[in-house]
Amino acid sequence: MATLFATTMNACGQIDIVVANAGLQTTSFWDDNTNGNGELQEPDWQVIDTNLKGIMATVKLAHYYFQRNPRKGGRCVIIGSPDGYLRGSKRSGPYAEYVATEHGVLTPPISLFFN
Repeated sequence: MATLFATTMNACGQIDIVVANAGLQTTSFWDDNTNGNGELQEPDWQVIDTNLKGIMATVKLAHYYFQRNPRKGGRCVIIGSPDGYLRGSKRSGPYAEYVATEHGVLTPPISLFFN
């Protein structure tokens, strides 16, 4: 993703807007995967890596490049699920990791605004 931002900055001279959106939902995080010895293995972190770390990386890169625009600044739009506001629901089902990531994408704009 860093290459995408650098290429865009080099080609266009500035980055005015970035839209951060991710929405992967699985239930494999809660599967009890074991090795041949019956030991529990690391859970599937794909939802957290995509939905939370992906958004955070996008926001970080946007912030970095907005400060390097000829006229500093830009807009970063973060798109999340209603589950982030509602903290899950009966309709969400057993997707605690999904709800956690969607709630987590509320933090970057609030934190950056006040810092």
